[in-house]
Amino acid sequence: FNDVVGSDDVTTIEYPTGHIGLSVSSSTHEDLWPQVAEWFHEHSGAPGVETVSGIGPTYGERLREAGIATVEDLAEHDAAELAEVTETSESRAADWLDQVE
Repeated sequence: FNDVVGSDDVTTIEYPTGHIGLSVSSSTHEDLWPQVAEWFHEHSGAPGVETVSGIGPTYGERLREAGIATVEDLAEHDAAELAEVTETSESRAADWLDQVE
């Protein structure tokens, strides 16, 4: 199954049960599902900067190089700072900020 997952971010959690046991076994619920929930929580972080309209791969890379990787990080800066980091206009950076507020 891992061969066909469209991501390099693959974690295998093994548990000695069949596919039906994953759903109905009480030991699965006690042992396995907390691990799955923890993994999901760790990998469900804040949306990345490229989820903002107008930020594509180029601006996204410049922002990440400056330590601005998430929408939350973006909101911590003002338009002038973002414009300088991304080498764009303040009005474009202000538009990004309007989207995340």
